[in-house]
Amino acid sequence: MYPSEDGGFLELRLFWWNEKARLFAIAQGSIAYDVLNDIVMDALLAPLSTDKSTLANRHLENCKALDNHEKQLFVCDRGYASFELIDLLVQNGRQFVMRVREKFNLAIDAQPRPDGIV
Repeated sequence: MYPSEDGGFLELRLFWWNEKARLFAIAQGSIAYDVLNDIVMDALLAPLSTDKSTLANRHLENCKALDNHEKQLFVCDRGYASFELIDLLVQNGRQFVMRVREKFNLAIDAQPRPDGIV
């Protein structure tokens, strides 16, 4: 398991050995983790080809029933960043922080500081 640096969504990959004793990933998982209460809110296992934004969308759907979503803050590492996910978070009134790669968006790149708010 590879924990996210910020404790939000976590990534898990399953590995398999082939006949030449080479290790390769065959599946991945994603976990929506509550860092304050130290519990897993949702866990998913999917084919390796599934992108992280799709997994995050599924987490949001599965976490809708949780109380006090106004108090929830979703922390997403840059592998989860997509305009579709941002739109979904905004439409559902979710608070979020997302690390993005350079050149993800011109408004973000124009920030004078590397940790600006857009």
